[in-house]
Amino acid sequence: MKLKPIRFLISLAVVLLAVLLPVLAFAQVNCIKLLVPLPCGTTCIDTGGGPMGLIQAYVRCIYPWVVGTAAGIAVLWTILSGAALILYAGNDSKRSEAKGWFTSSLIGLFIVLFSAMIMNFINPLFFSIL
Repeated sequence: MKLKPIRFLISLAVVLLAVLLPVLAFAQVNCIKLLVPLPCGTTCIDTGGGPMGLIQAYVRCIYPWVVGTAAGIAVLWTILSGAALILYAGNDSKRSEAKGWFTSSLIGLFIVLFSAMIMNFINPLFFSIL
């Protein structure tokens, strides 16, 4: 039973090496060349951004598409909930439910539209160029 702490330490060391080895391997290189360019055209990612530089590059390329899709869904949901609000004019319980949908869709639309400002408030370096 004395082997359990040793096994734990060995497995912890293996996990730490697996996580930190790529960071240490690319520490000497100025640029990580991608085999396939990102959708925004990026073919080389600067390693000066640290280990989060790669994730930040992917988020920067995908962010406009995600925001546009989310805004489209929020606008569509606002239109559908407005139509439900008109159609359920006689039924008060369904009308209050449609009002909740409408309010939720507008709140979601404002969050999507102001997401860049929210992300810039949380981390001013989020939109910085690598």
